[in-house]
Amino acid sequence: MPTQYYAHVDVKSHHVRFHTMMPECKRALYEFCERLIDYDQGYDPRTHSYYKIPKRVFAASPHDRRELRFHINQFKQVLEHLNVLGIKTDNLKIEHYVPIEGEDVDSFAIDDSIQPYEYQLPVIDHFLTPGVSKTTNAPTGSGKMQPLDSLIKVPGGWKTMGEIQVGDKITAPDGLHTFVNGVFPQGEMQIYKVTFADGRSTEVGGEHLWKMFIANYHDVDRRWRIGTTFEMMRELKRSQPRVYIPLIQPEQGTFKELPIHPWTLGAMLGDGSLTNTTPAFSTTYTDIFHKLSTLLPEHVTLHCGADGRSNSFGNGHVFREYFKQLGLWGCRSADKFIPKMYLEASVEQRYELLQGLMDTDGAIDVNSTMDYSSVSEQLAKDVQYLVRSLGGIAKISKRQTYYTYKGEKKPGQPSYRVNIRHPKPSSLFTVSHKLERANDDNQYAKGLKLKVVSIEPSRMAEAQCISVTHKDHLYVTDDFVVTHNTMMSLWSTMVIKKRTVLVVPAKYITEGKWIGDITKTLNVPRDKLCVVKGSKAMRTIIDLGLADEMDYDFIIISATTMYNFYKAYEEGRMEEEGYNCDPDELYTVIKAGLRIIDEVHENFHLNYMQDLYGHVAKTIYMSATLVSDNSFINSMLEVAYPVGERITPDYDGKYIACTALTYRCNKVELLSHKRRKMYSQMLFEASILKKKFRSEAYAEMIYDIVLNEYISIREPGQKMMIFADTIEMCTFLANFIKPRLTDLTVNRFVGEDPDEYLYESDVVITTPKSAGTAVDIKGLKVTLLTSAIGSRQLNAQILGRLRKLKGFKDNVPRFFYLVCEDIDSHVKYHERKLATFSDKVKTHRTLQTAYVI
Repeated sequence: MPTQYYAHVDVKSHHVRFHTMMPECKRALYEFCERLIDYDQGYDPRTHSYYKIPKRVFAASPHDRRELRFHINQFKQVLEHLNVLGIKTDNLKIEHYVPIEGEDVDSFAIDDSIQPYEYQLPVIDHFLTPGVSKTTNAPTGSGKMQPLDSLIKVPGGWKTMGEIQVGDKITAPDGLHTFVNGVFPQGEMQIYKVTFADGRSTEVGGEHLWKMFIANYHDVDRRWRIGTTFEMMRELKRSQPRVYIPLIQPEQGTFKELPIHPWTLGAMLGDGSLTNTTPAFSTTYTDIFHKLSTLLPEHVTLHCGADGRSNSFGNGHVFREYFKQLGLWGCRSADKFIPKMYLEASVEQRYELLQGLMDTDGAIDVNSTMDYSSVSEQLAKDVQYLVRSLGGIAKISKRQTYYTYKGEKKPGQPSYRVNIRHPKPSSLFTVSHKLERANDDNQYAKGLKLKVVSIEPSRMAEAQCISVTHKDHLYVTDDFVVTHNTMMSLWSTMVIKKRTVLVVPAKYITEGKWIGDITKTLNVPRDKLCVVKGSKAMRTIIDLGLADEMDYDFIIISATTMYNFYKAYEEGRMEEEGYNCDPDELYTVIKAGLRIIDEVHENFHLNYMQDLYGHVAKTIYMSATLVSDNSFINSMLEVAYPVGERITPDYDGKYIACTALTYRCNKVELLSHKRRKMYSQMLFEASILKKKFRSEAYAEMIYDIVLNEYISIREPGQKMMIFADTIEMCTFLANFIKPRLTDLTVNRFVGEDPDEYLYESDVVITTPKSAGTAVDIKGLKVTLLTSAIGSRQLNAQILGRLRKLKGFKDNVPRFFYLVCEDIDSHVKYHERKLATFSDKVKTHRTLQTAYVI
């Protein structure tokens, strides 16, 4: 190495490597590394001193220190640091390496029925634009939209949706707690009431996400799915619909010091009297008598009456005081209720309370059909709440009771019956004569789910979305209803069509998460998907790449496996462990062009290290949040995922005004528009251009639309985009319109045209292939789609060129498309757009025009 070079520097897509270094340079780089150390620091009360212990270094080096690696986004800072110490850039031998583009694949395909949401389209475009690193901090499964007065379950109680803030702890359906990591106001939206078979209901937005079970599907794997309220509504329109959502697992809650044992309170609410001088209790069952005797407050005893049914309490006045504390003393049967503190107790205490109620006034038959009866409407509602909080189903019915007095039948008090279903009926009883009827394997308990019976528009109301950190992105809302929270990366993967590597924590590599998403959404055949867990699998995938025998399109590598691969390199164990390539050669060896890293905020240091060893054409990073309480980690997050590379979806809902413009066609039979019985827009446009009278009439129609729908309302800075299918039609329309709009810049933009034609023109005429995706035109006010397009996917992408307009008086972007009433395919595609755009646009109208071509 010539002495003038202080170091050889390899610059790669995600990192920079300094190697063959002279001592001065090495010392300078180690000094720079001091900036990249995360410390454990605090105060030790035992030694009465502060401590600061190095924890992690955000740089990489093998054990023999022959090289140092830094993030590519720090290269400029490293050079500046060296320059200050007298090591000039000219004294470094710098070589730039371009990653291979990766192997083309053809198995990626998403069904036409699955479309990205409107807010996801800008993120997909962001992923597809040039650049090696693209980051989104979109919360996974965003879209949990509810009105601000909806109730959200929180530990020990409820909060309204409007009160929820980032960082709040709320209840997850598995009984544990989760945290809110995103709040997204939606403004005033149409709200829908979802009603379930047991009478409970909740209110949500149309794009609210649910985990739902569709029993009508024969394919078992498709029965559980994530879908919107709109999708659920469509399922309910099917013949004999059977749509369900999961039931919750009981919230764990916290153990409470209760004045009366919960079973005892339940039993007293069932068969106790609270209106005499002292409490009394009636039962003929010895096991209930004995259990109550053992669970009474201290100094209170139970005495059996002479009739074997009526029982009294010794020191009953002590017992009475406890009921007074709870507000129950003096309550007749019709006035009884469950005190709130009992309903918010631990899961074990709530089960004991329900057992006391069911052991006394509950019933169960040989089929494990259960119910609880009371003349108190409030007590019936409290029992219903209690059952639902414990993961059961409870429905209340009311009936009129009668009694006979002096031979005359008279109406008595109304009776309220709570019909109960629970996954484990035996958990609701403790007495033997009822337990023996409990069958936990009955048809109602097994796989118990909550049926959806109706969804109806209810009101317009202010709403917001939240995202949660729970592994399934679910939380519990009104009446203990479970509601849901990786479409954008998979859609981008389908468009890019390169061999893809996904690095993700092993817990997410399941049929229910990434494997299922890749095989069922992206439709990757199982033999084209490789899961790499462990060093043996890693060695195998490397050797397949080296032998050019790789036959996988999508490779999932567990984060731990990748970490161990890096550690083997840093500790000099590559040969010992049988790895035949270094980490930064990995993507070149396996010919992968796209890398996806999910949940980058989890184990952030490892994901940062992935860049220090990664060399791949494009990486998509996904995270629910890129903010830390640790200021040092925040600075490293900014290094790895600069703000300019991040995008957060705009969740503000529908903002585009959409209009279909219909026109007629003279002697349509003379226009060619079919090839092999299929509609062809290319033939249609070619046929129009063949006849001067027709082409001029067609151009006049489009020019008139430009004048009426764009020029007449245009504000300075606003632009228009016109889509045609062929280059010839784009050229013809540009040449027709340009001389007529001399005050504006009008250009055609197709493959061979310069980019400034697209971004700097006031009116641009282009094709869906040239500008239908991955472009963002600032100030785009109006788009006109002249092509008849049937693909829901392409229609949605073209619609997605329109972004929210800011800084203009008229900030509603407008989308127009042409429909020839005389061509069946035009009409069919128009009907498809009505369905495709139903949940994507603010308004959608059809306008019959007088245009004839």
